[in-house]
Amino acid sequence: MGNVYGPVWVIAEQRDCRIRDVSLQLMGQAQRLAAELNTDAEAVLFGNRMKDHIQPLFSAGARRIYLGNDPQLAFYEPEVYVEMIVRLAREYKPDIILTGSTAMGRELAPLVAARLQTGLTAHCIDLVLDDRNILEQRIPAYGGLLSIVCPQKRPQMATIAKGVFTTPDLDEQRSGEIIPVAVPEDMQGRSLRGLARGDKPKDWRRSIYYHYYAHGKHNVPRHYGVRTERYKLIHYYTDDLWELFDLEKDPHELKSEYGNTEYAAVRENLSFLVQFGAGSMCPRDNTVASGNGDQHPRSGVVRITTVAATTPYEHRAVD
Repeated sequence: MGNVYGPVWVIAEQRDCRIRDVSLQLMGQAQRLAAELNTDAEAVLFGNRMKDHIQPLFSAGARRIYLGNDPQLAFYEPEVYVEMIVRLAREYKPDIILTGSTAMGRELAPLVAARLQTGLTAHCIDLVLDDRNILEQRIPAYGGLLSIVCPQKRPQMATIAKGVFTTPDLDEQRSGEIIPVAVPEDMQGRSLRGLARGDKPKDWRRSIYYHYYAHGKHNVPRHYGVRTERYKLIHYYTDDLWELFDLEKDPHELKSEYGNTEYAAVRENLSFLVQFGAGSMCPRDNTVASGNGDQHPRSGVVRITTVAATTPYEHRAVD
């Protein structure tokens, strides 16, 4: 008969092929929780040339490691890491996922939770199972502790800072299973690595439309515009003012050529692009489209995916 509960996962981190201390500390807690649930403690680890550096996770209690070992994973890239973790979680169905409250973990955990449509508690200082084996994720609160539970959604997710728990005694004789994880070939988007090398794609976009909505403290009015490799056309629509800059001759955008007849053809071409972008893509004012895909009176249909207002959490006071 299989386990009633799914495994307890730790999203482990490495730096220069060295497992970070917080990951080992969470691995100890994962092993403790897994023992109470009669399931396995497991780790998810991404990096490059990591196969000879994962023993500390086994020594700290991991029964199984899902290892992404690829040059593309040498450095943290949120889109790739999130996609791979979400796919793994949907396949192997962990009951609990623990993540370090690090720069990476604080970004990664909410992205994963949102994709899995589950709850997440940040900055926990204690983790215990209640009488129904639901994880109580305890955080500091005025007058004591607040315990947050996620009774309906799975996995239950929490982030914990380094030093909250001690590093477990490492048993160098422990071993476990390694499950190789490949970088998906059907990932949306493309790597920017070539751009960093100076490569120019064959399908390089010739223009880009942008919209600046806020009139902030730096006193830049709301506007939209089109930018090409050489030219930039801007419309400050609140005052109906236009500017055109030749970025080859004027890279600091000090002199507008909008009224210069020598740029009439350029102005006409960019005006078509900017009006197409403003009319077909974005609102021209500060109105926000509704989450039901309502039609904006000026710009057509704008569809925005919203998160439901209901929460998967419950809150409990801790005596």
